Parts: sequence; structure tokens; C-alpha cells
Amino acid sequence: MKKILETARKNLPLTDDCEITFEGRLHGLTDEKLSACVEGGVNRLSIGVQTFNADIRKEMQRLDSPEYIIRRLEEISAIDNLAVVIDLLFGFPGQKGKVWTDDLKIVSELPIDGVDCYQLNVFEKSPLNTRIKSGLCDPAATLAEAADMYAESVEYFSAHPNWHRLTNTHWARTPLERNL
Repeated sequence: MKKILETARKNLPLTDDCEITFEGRLHGLTDEKLSACVEGGVNRLSIGVQTFNADIRKEMQRLDSPEYIIRRLEEISAIDNLAVVIDLLFGFPGQKGKVWTDDLKIVSELPIDGVDCYQLNVFEKSPLNTRIKSGLCDPAATLAEAADMYAESVEYFSAHPNWHRLTNTHWARTPLERNL
């Protein structure tokens, strides 16, 4: 990773303040991999958290516990000049009411720089759709329910003066999150 990034910086006409994002999951993102990214020039880390709810994470076959995710995000957020941004999804099976509200609350308490709130897409040939159709999993949120969750995220972050909206789904809390 470090070698790829150093080669890109050396051979591409990048500005000194160029935003270089590494996107992935916390699972398997060791300190060694993270250091290679930062040493190679990554200045923005985008992590697909999806949800902090343990039951939904298990149902969606996410391996890391909410406690691990929170602790790891706190550790990574302490790295100087590294914007830490997470993706949250709304509309998971079982993610109604308080579950989504709790996710938003956890985000607001983390020392991260930004958050994206996206609607879950259930694709026709996806394993999730197969599990839903076979009754092994509750259905995903309806369009109306997902719209309510989206509206709640907009209201939630709009009510917090530390957050400002960058796009219709993206919020920043610090100047590190520029979303270039």
C-alpha cells in the first residue's frame, strides 16, 4: 500500500493538499496497514461501519462488535491530520425506530470528522434478498420507512451546531473533512 501511494505521489500531478482517501472496513485494518497508508500519503479514511447495532451487524454478517468499532475509531481519530469518516446505512431489517436513533447518537459522540448516511439497497440477486425472500431474515425498510430515517438523520445533524452538511447524505464536523 505504501509503495503504491508513494509511486502515485511521485508520478501523478497531485497538489500538496490533495485528498487521498483509503476506503474499507475496520476488520483487518491493522496498525501496520494503517501506518502504511498514512506514511504513503493517505489523509482521509472512509470506513464502512453501516450500523453499531450488534444484532443487525450479526444478521448482516459483519464480524466486528460495536465495542471494537467504537474503540478502534477512537484510536484512529487520534492520528494527526487524518480525516476519519464513516458510512452509516439506514433501512436494514430490524433497524426501525430507536435502533437508527441510537446509531446517530453514537456517531455524534465519536471523535470522527464526518459521516455519510446512505439508504440500504437490496439487490435482486444479493444474498440479503435471498435470505429475506426465504423468510430467514426480516424485510428491509419500506421506502416510506427509509425516507423517515433519512429525514431523522437530516434533522439530527442539523440540530447539532458542530455538524455542517456537505451534500444531501454527507456531514462534516471538523475542517479535516473537506470531501474534495
